[in-house]
Amino acid sequence: MEIFMKKKLLLVFLSLFFLTGCVKKQSMIDVPIAQDLDFESGFYVNENFIKTLESLEEKKKGRDCSGLIYLINEKNDNIYFLEEEIYKFTPKSGRRSAGIYNFYKSNNNIIFKSPKIGDLIFFYNTTKNTKYSKIKQITHVGVVKDVFSDGRVSFLHNVRGVNRIDYINLNQKNSHKVNDKIVNSYITRCSKNKISCLASNRFAGYGKVDHEKIYFEK
Repeated sequence: MEIFMKKKLLLVFLSLFFLTGCVKKQSMIDVPIAQDLDFESGFYVNENFIKTLESLEEKKKGRDCSGLIYLINEKNDNIYFLEEEIYKFTPKSGRRSAGIYNFYKSNNNIIFKSPKIGDLIFFYNTTKNTKYSKIKQITHVGVVKDVFSDGRVSFLHNVRGVNRIDYINLNQKNSHKVNDKIVNSYITRCSKNKISCLASNRFAGYGKVDHEKIYFEK
């Protein structure tokens, strides 16, 4: 009986050892950290907001990049803005992405690091007429979906009428892929100097959202 118990304890010890090894390996996996950080600080992400983003992936809804943001905004009680607020910030070109950016900038809510889920993400010179321009013009907007431990950020945006997930990593600005993993998506098509067309090199800032509308206390 004593020998049996010793063997049993040995098996339990070995099981714990290998399980611990698995946990350490899993910590190396590229997983979102935003939810964990908010959990530790006593907050969680609004489930309805996450479901909205997931329901719009790979869908032809919103028509264009700013239309997608307006749609998410409408489905989540105006978490980003009141529509009438954007009109006075929209340039003569009528580009609503620029209007949204100008609105956030006027409220000192453009940031360049440490984004959270739900923050907006802006890009400049992504259109056919602006991609080679020396003057930076806000032309595109998306919404942050996940923030990863290696600095990579996934965002949902509308490209040619379809909503899709792409990536940006400001820690590896000039890389498209690392170990077969996309770290920076191409945000526009370029026939020359393709590196300049990576999301990281057209990044104009994050629009910091009122997180009280997306994050709730536990």
